[in-house]
Parts: sequence; structure tokens; C-alpha cells
Amino acid sequence: MIHRTKLIIVVAGSAFIFRTISGVGFDGKESDSALVDLFSMRTMSANFSQVVFDAEDKREISSSAGTVLFRKPDLVKWSYDKPINQVFIKNKTSFSVYDRDLMQLSKINRYVDQDTPIDFLIKDYQTFKTFYDVDKLNNSGNLSFVKLSPLVEKSDYEKIIIVFKNSVINKIEIFYRIGRIIEIKFDMVQINLELNEGDFELDAPPNVEVEEIN
Repeated sequence: MIHRTKLIIVVAGSAFIFRTISGVGFDGKESDSALVDLFSMRTMSANFSQVVFDAEDKREISSSAGTVLFRKPDLVKWSYDKPINQVFIKNKTSFSVYDRDLMQLSKINRYVDQDTPIDFLIKDYQTFKTFYDVDKLNNSGNLSFVKLSPLVEKSDYEKIIIVFKNSVINKIEIFYRIGRIIEIKFDMVQINLELNEGDFELDAPPNVEVEEIN
């Protein structure tokens, strides 16, 4: 099987464990209150654009765009439309990567436990607080900003900035220790839609090449 060199992707190769926060209360801190909208999301549908920058000179290294769809606690579909055409799907304990251009499908049929910098989107509140220190930054008009600092010393990234626009997630900036910044902007965001499992299925043709990874 031919394996295409992929862009820097913060979603691929990890398991997504979506959890709800029903019954979990915030501790009343101003920084935590800024996250109420984040943790109230049961589902989300959005377009995204992703850019990788050099942290020193802000030079653009690569860019991509696509759509994201998730439903707690265990369904996610992250699709890249350009410059590559790939779909990543987590369905309960299975993980699939489909390259539409090469017509190749890789299925990982085992539980993969690997944290990524965007796991703050999918952790429940109590677990979230064991992974991140939260600081509320100054607002600017209808934009609000929250800084997440990982509590794990050997984390690959220094901080994450979440931007909310009118209480809806608008942008994520991930600052890596290797001198890279990944910026993900969301638009056409819809939250708490009624999504079923059919929305997370692959549209792969029956003759697609399949690689099973057990």
C-alpha cells in the first residue's frame, strides 16, 4: 500500500473519548465560567481552516481546510478537503482513515489511548481540570479568550488559546515547543444538533483498498 505524506494533523492517529458533563458543577472561578459554553456542547458541526506557522517569524508552513462533526461520547468525523482529501473517523473503539484520492482505507481495530492538544474539546470537566491550568484573558468586543496551560511537564505544547465569538468557539491556537503554531479557525458552527450514526459513516466505494490494523 502506498502511504501518502500527510500534513501536520492534530486530530489523526488518536482516539477521541467524548464525555458529557451532566451532573458536574463548575467551581465558580471566573476562568472556569468562561468554559461553560465549551462543555455544554453535545454535538458540533463546523467548517475549519488550519494553518501551521513558524513561531519565530510567523511564516506560513502549510494550510488545509475541511469540516468537522462530533457527537459525544464517542463519534467524530474530521474531513480534510484540501490540499489532501482525507477523512478521519472515530466510532466508539474503532478508528478509520480514508484517503479519497488514493482510494485507501486504514482501519485500526483496537482501542487507541493517546492525548492530543485538542482533547480539551472532548474531556469531561473533572478530567479537564487534572490536565490543564485555565486563565481567562481580557475580552475584546464580542470575542473572549481563554488560555490553557498543560500540567504535564513533558507536554509537546506550551499553551493553547481558545477564542470564543458570541459564546461560540471560533478559533484554537496551539503553541508547540518545537517552534510551531497551529491555528484552527471554525465557521458555520452549529452546536447541539440531532446527529445519528449515519452522519459519521464513510462514503467509500465497495472496491476501496482496505488495510486492517489489529
